[in-house]
Amino acid sequence: MSCRILLADDHLLFRQALRMTLEMHPEITIVAEAQDGQGVVAAAALSRPEVVCLDLNMPGPSTSETVQQLLAADPALKIIAMSADTELFKVAGVINAGARAYVTKIDIANQLPAAILSVARNKIYFSPDLCINDVSDLVRHMLPDSP
Repeated sequence: MSCRILLADDHLLFRQALRMTLEMHPEITIVAEAQDGQGVVAAAALSRPEVVCLDLNMPGPSTSETVQQLLAADPALKIIAMSADTELFKVAGVINAGARAYVTKIDIANQLPAAILSVARNKIYFSPDLCINDVSDLVRHMLPDSP
């Protein structure tokens, strides 16, 4: 069975390259693409993906707002945040909003398929370069008085 994916990134060439990489995996099917936060929500409503791969820095609503809107419409949806940013405060923010994984763009061609398959099995996933051993590593970054 194939996992249905929505790719969301505001850089067309990056999105196309990512699509080509993911299409090499028979267990992954790209059902839609979007270039901004509003487009992600609309595309998800039409295409009914199982997993949304969402760039952290796109035009429109914040990533956290977009994640919350997606999950309000479909609580079973699994969301993977993608970014070149490795700042744990940002990672914690998007995980706190409801994302199940965080993949850095450093080695995304190898990491994103692994993240997709992980969240499809109801597991979490963090790129190894984040140096997160378990979710407790993020807890101090989720607290309101954290830097």
